[in-house]
Amino acid sequence: MTNFTNRLMVAAATLVVAAGVASAETLKADIPFAFRVGGATMSPGTYQVKVANSGTATSVLSLYSADTRQSAIAVPIATHDVSSAVANANRPVIAFECAGNRCSLQYVWDGKDRRSAYRFATPKPGDEPSRIAVIEMHSAKGD
Repeated sequence: MTNFTNRLMVAAATLVVAAGVASAETLKADIPFAFRVGGATMSPGTYQVKVANSGTATSVLSLYSADTRQSAIAVPIATHDVSSAVANANRPVIAFECAGNRCSLQYVWDGKDRRSAYRFATPKPGDEPSRIAVIEMHSAKGD
């Protein structure tokens, strides 16, 4: 995708979220490493995670850290089934593909439907071996 297309998608996603037509459950994730999402590099910390559905086919992920005031928005490229181990735990997760010390958001699963994991575009890891870091999320109610 071109830089223009990425920016257009982010702008459209921002409008959907800002218009207030989105509904989403807020989850919380403690992410102990820096990571990339939607072209932004995020610091380690506690993040509010929302996947908003606007009532159309487009979903939007938003991440926000109250500590660093960093935020990012990303549009999933697809949905997919989660692994049996993740599904059997029945807890929402956020997963990252890491190569060396570089991690990128790979998918978010709300813990409800096996087919509702939202997958995101990740850069190619290069020659370094890669691993998947899965972090359990919990409800942000009462925060």
